[in-house]
Amino acid sequence: MQLFSLPLWAWLASRVGKGRAYAVGGAWWIAVMLVFLAFDPAWPAWSIYLLAGAMGLGISAIAFIPWAIFPDITEVAELATGDRREGSLSGFMTFLRKVASAIALFGVAQVLDLTGYRPPPDEVTGAAAVMAQPQAALAAIRLMLTLVPIALAGVGIVLALRYPLTARMHARLRDLLALRRGEKQAKSIAQQEEMEASYQSLYETLVGGPPPSSPGVTRAPTPDR
Repeated sequence: MQLFSLPLWAWLASRVGKGRAYAVGGAWWIAVMLVFLAFDPAWPAWSIYLLAGAMGLGISAIAFIPWAIFPDITEVAELATGDRREGSLSGFMTFLRKVASAIALFGVAQVLDLTGYRPPPDEVTGAAAVMAQPQAALAAIRLMLTLVPIALAGVGIVLALRYPLTARMHARLRDLLALRRGEKQAKSIAQQEEMEASYQSLYETLVGGPPPSSPGVTRAPTPDR
């Protein structure tokens, strides 16, 4: 379902913006997770497949859209610094993902230990490895698989709704960067003045504070090595 729904999220992002598309996908996923929180083993088997498919639809947006936003961030960084920094930003993003994974794994292990989780003996495998667990451990597992991800997705939705770069603004940004790189020239003084005003507006919106210079006098970007 995650793979098949990618065109849907790509289409929605092109219509309403990447931030809003992420918010829609995240809200859908949260709604499905709330149903999972109330899941009962007595429910019919088909309901598990239905919920899994619905969850995949939301996870597709949560997993896909941040990577679709990443190229936009590199262009905003070029607007702010004058340099192309894809390598540095990609490395920083990968580092944060690894740190987050390490913290999550450590936290889960600590919670399971505190709630009395009973790991199966090393020599036991198969069905015999299923051991009765204390209610505290079962409750902790359910909460870690539902409420904690829901809270994190909620934070992501709030941040996504504040994402300022719209499709129209992104088109203006690309024109300004082309002007800065020398790939595009203003056809008239009026167009040059319009581009400089647009540069100032974009810089204040996306970076914050007044820009250091106009696009017509800013140096060409240096590729990130």
